[in-house]
Amino acid sequence: MIKNYDSIKRFIKYRKWEDFYRKDSIAIPIAVFLTIVFMMAFYFLDVYSDFEYFQDDLKNLLLYIIAALAGLVGILLAGMSFISSIAHTNKNEDALEVILVTFEFLSFIVGIQMFGFMLIFLCLSSNKALINIWLFYLISALSIYILSFTIFYIITIIVKKHFVNFKTK
Repeated sequence: MIKNYDSIKRFIKYRKWEDFYRKDSIAIPIAVFLTIVFMMAFYFLDVYSDFEYFQDDLKNLLLYIIAALAGLVGILLAGMSFISSIAHTNKNEDALEVILVTFEFLSFIVGIQMFGFMLIFLCLSSNKALINIWLFYLISALSIYILSFTIFYIITIIVKKHFVNFKTK
């Protein structure tokens, strides 16, 4: 059922899911490194056991991240529009499609992150102890990895050779 959507078909065609674990991407080792650093900091600061001291700050941080991600979606859409307008003067449709699918994939991932962070925010706002320590660290690690990956993925997209060489006539 999910494969019936055009966006998903394009993600599969251009193997965009592989970007999360592609060996030649600098975004992956940086995201892994940052995740390890944050997880070590969480462990040594005893964030789970002393969660009530960190809860309000984490909630504020999540709100700022959600707002930043919403702004990022707007920038990505503007970038897609700009590149689409250039396309009418450029005859290289295949290169254009790869670029647009990359923007589309990134927007999709950012959208998923926004809703994931909203869900985490709602859980943090609850007075109930919802999760055990292992689940806490797993969710924290996944959240930090995907956010840091997204940031450095954007940077690698900006400096990628096919973006630099995309010329108008």
